[in-house]
Amino acid sequence: MPQKVPDVDRRIRLSRDRVLEAAIALADEGGIERLTMRRLGEELGVEAMSLYNHVANKEDLLNGMIDALFAEIVLPPHD
Repeated sequence: MPQKVPDVDRRIRLSRDRVLEAAIALADEGGIERLTMRRLGEELGVEAMSLYNHVANKEDLLNGMIDALFAEIVLPPHD
């Protein structure tokens, strides 16, 4: 039986930003306590180990999420 070749065209490449976006969405949906590397990998359609190419560990993931969220805050002009 021939092996199934993954549909490379449908897969979006992982990046640190994409991993962080998905982690934030997953935490928003189910709470931070439900965020695991395995669930995040499932959400992105990859093995959890693939995430470690973009984040060092879960602490790095959480710190990146915080940085990404703070970066979205628009401060009023300083008069």
